[in-house]
Amino acid sequence: MNDYPVIIFAALMILFYGLFSKLSEKSVITAPMVFVAVGYIVSLFVGPDWRDGINARWLEPVAQVTLILILFLDASTLDRKALRKDRQLPLRLLFVGLPITMVVGVLFAWLLFPGIDILWLIILAIILSPTDAALGIAVVTSKLVPLRIRQTINVESGLNDGFALPPLLIVMAILSGDAGEGAGFAYWSMFTIKQFIFGPLIGGMVG
Repeated sequence: MNDYPVIIFAALMILFYGLFSKLSEKSVITAPMVFVAVGYIVSLFVGPDWRDGINARWLEPVAQVTLILILFLDASTLDRKALRKDRQLPLRLLFVGLPITMVVGVLFAWLLFPGIDILWLIILAIILSPTDAALGIAVVTSKLVPLRIRQTINVESGLNDGFALPPLLIVMAILSGDAGEGAGFAYWSMFTIKQFIFGPLIGGMVG
């Protein structure tokens, strides 16, 4: 099946939404809401060749480009002078609030699902802890919300996935058993260092 129609349709949807994006800023309807709704409606009419789900060849590159554009757009709206002045708030959310949320999430998951392996509960808590301001972009960009709060939410939602990804990869590696038998403290320490140092370093160089 040729994937070009899917890509062309997505490009046309972006163009169409761009024409009316100014009007949408005055409503509670956001871009993610529109595209999710359109995607669901279109899925009801497409043929079986297009219903590859997560195995679709075009899904990963489209998702990657979409994420890059969203994060770039969020970063472009930041007031760097104001952010340097109020940097303590997003730092507290990332280094204090996010870890506490993960720990509390694990505790609640352990109480709600006592029969499930604790590692799976940790994965669940890590995935659910990072917030995403995309669906609430109308609030984040509203002039009625103080600039300090808007920027704090924007920065935190843009960076929290990067903070949650390393522990998620670590737990997934433990579950998968890719390290083999006998992997001890030294192996997992080095694995953790690579996730927290090499990832941000390479990302910064690319940026």
